[in-house]
Amino acid sequence: MHFDLGLIDFRLTKTAVLGKTNLLANQPDALAGKTKPDFNHPEKINTL
Repeated sequence: MHFDLGLIDFRLTKTAVLGKTNLLANQPDALAGKTKPDFNHPEKINTL
């Protein structure tokens, strides 16, 4: 997680999305390391 005090915001890095969340659950090949993940089309989430 990246926390920016200047913007009072945070964002998840691509590494964190891949390794620590289920946001790419619709991309099993990416999770298995067989292909490059598509970070433009993650699963929709309602809570973090």
